[in-house]
Amino acid sequence: MQLILGLLSAILLFSSCSSLVNNEIFIPYRKADKWGICNQNKEFYVLPEYDRIYPIDADLFIAVKKKLYGVINAHGEIVIPFKYQEIILTRDGETLRVKKRGKHGYMTKLGKELLSPKYFNPVKSGKNLYRVQSPKYGFVDSLMNVVIPPKYDQAEVFMDSLSLVGINKKYGYIDMQGNTVINNMYDYGYSFMTGKAAVKLNGKYGLIDKNNAML
Repeated sequence: MQLILGLLSAILLFSSCSSLVNNEIFIPYRKADKWGICNQNKEFYVLPEYDRIYPIDADLFIAVKKKLYGVINAHGEIVIPFKYQEIILTRDGETLRVKKRGKHGYMTKLGKELLSPKYFNPVKSGKNLYRVQSPKYGFVDSLMNVVIPPKYDQAEVFMDSLSLVGINKKYGYIDMQGNTVINNMYDYGYSFMTGKAAVKLNGKYGLIDKNNAML
């Protein structure tokens, strides 16, 4: 039993830093201060020429070269060109957040653009909506169409179909079409969850529903 547990632990540890394709494992490999890609038999597929390599899929890797980020496959073919200041795999494990000229966007792991890097700190907010800042906050769709104009001093991502927004230090809530659901009357508020949100007014906290009724 201990032998089996040991083997399982070794497999899990190894798989955390490697990728498997057709029973072949591709591993970021370091030589001196450069990185390449080899298989489990230490046969090189990509010679160590990159400053850093991060696995993001079975045979896809974020690579860094001369401070620029791109994506390559296990054979060294460039999937996403090396023209970004940063590329990060998002929490869903399916999309990449990219940075170019100080602004951010999103794309698939194969390089299909989901949101052009035109805004500061865009955040995915629902299936096809992104919160953007320029310099005020608003929301755009994946085609860069402005859905909710950037006019808010603060805007949270949509939770329970509503977004907490702030103007002149007063807070309220809007829906996904930009309609005001609750006027900006509170000193502060929190995002809705299961139909309820905490708000602050005149130094006191309470819970409201989506009709702005105090609970």
